[in-house]
Amino acid sequence: MESNAKQIRDRYKELLDDGVPHSRKELFAYAKEDVEENAYTIGMLTGALKSLVDSSDIYQSMGGLVPQAAGVRADLVREH
Repeated sequence: MESNAKQIRDRYKELLDDGVPHSRKELFAYAKEDVEENAYTIGMLTGALKSLVDSSDIYQSMGGLVPQAAGVRADLVREH
């Protein structure tokens, strides 16, 4: 059985694979789809997103450093 964090990160990657920018709110909502209500806490969702970004390589984008993790571009994650 996979950890909650890995399941959440996999859901984030799945959503971001479309190449369209998504807000943190959209990522959280997508991760919670099709799971038991309250299965993931806000801390789990936030931690999984942070670990996905922290485990990435850095590349140059739009004049700043933007992480890229496992084929998921963090610049596709919008703040709002």
